[in-house]
Amino acid sequence: MIAQAYLSHVATGRVRIKIPSKRGDESYFQALETALSARSDVRGVQASARTASLLLLHDGLLDLNTLAQQAKDQSWFQLDLTPPIRESLNALLSRQFDQVDRFMRRFSGSRLDNPSLIFLALSVLAVRQIAKGQIAPPAATVLWYMHELLQRRKS
Repeated sequence: MIAQAYLSHVATGRVRIKIPSKRGDESYFQALETALSARSDVRGVQASARTASLLLLHDGLLDLNTLAQQAKDQSWFQLDLTPPIRESLNALLSRQFDQVDRFMRRFSGSRLDNPSLIFLALSVLAVRQIAKGQIAPPAATVLWYMHELLQRRKS
């Protein structure tokens, strides 16, 4: 059966292809590196059996459809040409924030969560600012954030 491959990264002059089922197969990746280096539209190939990937360097003339067809015809791999889906920074940070929140709840027996930790951190910052004599804007701002956080928790 032919190995399944997908586009991991596509950028100007670079294409990274992953072939997970061939991870660790040094001879497979060496053979691909040799064969793909012979293509006129490829200026360099870096193959890694450890990461199960091929990095193709090109001058903008690489036709992925032609490459996919050649790979299929040669029984190297079946390339899924669907562009990789990238998670937005906001979605990534939200997911990480939620993971930390779940961990803190589990770790503390549901006594601590992210809003509680933020409240504590802001309290410490406010006291620190007051202790430094910087009561006007910095301490007032931190106290305002604490107030807003408490108001949100009540609603």
